[in-house]
Amino acid sequence: MTERIDTPPAVDAALKRLASAPERATGVALPLRPEAWDTPVAGEWTRRETLAHLASNDLRAMVRIRAALGEAGPEELAALADTDAWNREQVRSRAGASVEALLTEYRANRRALVRLLGSIPPEHFEELAVERAGERITLAEYVSRIDRHDDEHIAQIGAPPVGEKGDADAG
Repeated sequence: MTERIDTPPAVDAALKRLASAPERATGVALPLRPEAWDTPVAGEWTRRETLAHLASNDLRAMVRIRAALGEAGPEELAALADTDAWNREQVRSRAGASVEALLTEYRANRRALVRLLGSIPPEHFEELAVERAGERITLAEYVSRIDRHDDEHIAQIGAPPVGEKGDADAG
């Protein structure tokens, strides 16, 4: 039987898993050769752009959670309305950033997200509704989606370039 996220031990486990994502990304990123960072790995993004997306994504999550808590205004939420445009702008604004800088930003933003989530009583994880892409989901589900999102993009960073097999990009 799977433990629900609204129990204190499950919330604690979920927060620890979220907190570990930047280090999991670092473990995948460090073995890559410098030239591997500017090769496409998924859709239109390169590894560097995928990491820039991860580095910035918690900023959006924190606004959504703060809005659910009544702490973010409609203007802040409106800025997130077009997810694709928001993502493109965040990735574009980090175009010149080094891998190390992106990993540092990812760690800092994730610490802030985990701190925010840790301030919410565990029993509210199933009660609090977060608005995401036009739907309202529980905070528990939102946290699960963030975790899956991390896993997906960390795997993309470590994957072979589009059209290749093997680990030719590892150092």
